[in-house]
Amino acid sequence: MRDIDAIIRTLIQSYPELSVEQLTVMHPADDDGIWYFKHPTCAHEVKLESSYGTCPFIFETSADATVATAETVSAAIRLIVVGLGLAAA
Repeated sequence: MRDIDAIIRTLIQSYPELSVEQLTVMHPADDDGIWYFKHPTCAHEVKLESSYGTCPFIFETSADATVATAETVSAAIRLIVVGLGLAAA
């Protein structure tokens, strides 16, 4: 199981209304290693990026210019939860 699969599974278990969408690419050679996370209680989305779906991930949010690196699965989960306002920082 890739790290992204563990991240998604853990988040969906805790936040069933969370939606996750992987970037759809036009050509198989393009990098589809971007996942968008959205929750109905949040006006913006966050994304994780990793070409292979494994740590480290680059984290970004549409709320501001925040960019961070998640070195572990738990760090990625925390960034997403906080980034979507589902928990305090």
